[in-house]
Amino acid sequence: MTNERPEPISDIADSSAGPVELPARSYEKDDIPVRLALLTCRSSFFDYGLYLQKLLVGLTDLSVPVALVCPPDIDIDSVVLTGPEIIRHPVIRLPFLGRFNLKILAEQLRRFRPSVLHCLSETDANLAGRLSKQLNLPYLLTVNSLQKRLPLKAVLRTSLSLSRKRLAAIVVPSNCIAENFSALYPFFAERIRRINIGTFVSDSTVCFSQTGRLASFITSFPSMGKRDFSKLFDAIKHLAVEGYDFVLAVACDWRSDWYLRKKIATLGLSANVVIVPKLEPLRGLLTAADVFIQPCPSCSFDIAVLEAMSVGAAVLGCKGSVDDLIIEGKTGFIFDADDRISIYNCLKAVLDSPDKTRKIARQAQDFLRANFSVSTMVEQTLLCYRQALLWYDRI
Repeated sequence: MTNERPEPISDIADSSAGPVELPARSYEKDDIPVRLALLTCRSSFFDYGLYLQKLLVGLTDLSVPVALVCPPDIDIDSVVLTGPEIIRHPVIRLPFLGRFNLKILAEQLRRFRPSVLHCLSETDANLAGRLSKQLNLPYLLTVNSLQKRLPLKAVLRTSLSLSRKRLAAIVVPSNCIAENFSALYPFFAERIRRINIGTFVSDSTVCFSQTGRLASFITSFPSMGKRDFSKLFDAIKHLAVEGYDFVLAVACDWRSDWYLRKKIATLGLSANVVIVPKLEPLRGLLTAADVFIQPCPSCSFDIAVLEAMSVGAAVLGCKGSVDDLIIEGKTGFIFDADDRISIYNCLKAVLDSPDKTRKIARQAQDFLRANFSVSTMVEQTLLCYRQALLWYDRI
C-alpha cells in the first residue's frame, strides 16, 4: 500500500482530503473489535461538544464499547445520551495527588479493558502517554489547533508524551494544522490523519430566504480580554450611516454584556445591534440569521463556522484562521479583522448582492454534504482505531 494522500472529494478545494494511511502496513480486516477509552477535557465539551456527541452516537450505533474519561465538574447530560461508561478524573483535584489520581484512573480503565486510547485534546497528551504505557495500549491524539514553537526545554518536556512506540496517529481536522504539527514534530509527520469533523446539513438555506425581511447578521463575542469589536462596530456604523437596513445580533455571556452595551450606546448603534444570550449549542441561534460573522482569527478549528454553513447561513471569516472550510467566493467570504475597510467592503458586498450571497451559502452546504458527513467521520475514526491496533501488534 502506498503512503499517498487520497485525492480531494470535491473540486471546490482540496481541503476534503481523507485520513492518510498508516505507513507500510496491510489492513485487510475491517472487523477488528475495538474497546475505546476516550480522554476528554473541558474544551472537549465547551468548544467541541457537538463533535463529541456525534462521535459517541456514531460509535454506539456501531456497537463500539466506550469508556468516557471526563473532568469531575462537567455536566455531561447535554452531550452524552446513552452508551458510554463514565469515568471521572481526577478524583481529587490537588497538584500533589497526581500519581494517586493516575493510579485510580488506570485501575478503572483496567476493569473496562480498553484496546485503544484516544485523547481528544493536546492538553491531555501527557496523560494519554502515561496511561498508554501503564496499560500497554496504543493511543491516538487529536490536535485541533496550531502549535507554537516553544523553548527547547519545553519542547523536550512536551515530546515525552508523544511516544514513538505507542502513539499510532495524530488526528487533525485541517490541512494547515497538519502542516504546522508536521513542521514541529517531523518524526510524526507520517502518522498524521486528516479526518473532517462531521455535521448534519439542513435541507433548507436560511440565508436571505425571505424576501423583504430585514437582513440579519450574527456573531459570537469571545471571552473578555481576548478581542474587542471596535473595528467591526466602526464598519457597522458606516453602513448604518449610508442607509443600509440590517440588524447584528451579538451572542455573549454576562461578563461581556456591560462592555458591549456601553460600546453600542457610544456609537449610537442601538437600532442596529442587539445583544443575545450565548446559548449552547449555537446552532439554534444560527438558524435565525442570514449571515454569520467570525469575530476574530482563530488558531483552532472553529465549530461555529461549520455549524453556520450547515444551516445555510453565509459565512464571513477572518483572514489567518486555520479553517479550510472558508473558500473565498465559493463557500464564504474572507476579510481582514484588523482592517476596518476590509470588514466594511465585505459586509457591503453581502448586503448589495443577496442572491449571490445565498448562492454561496448553498454551495457551502453542498461542500459539507460531500466532505463533512457524520457517518464518514465516524467510519474513518473507527478505521484509525483498527489500524492503530494492527500497527501496535506488529511493531
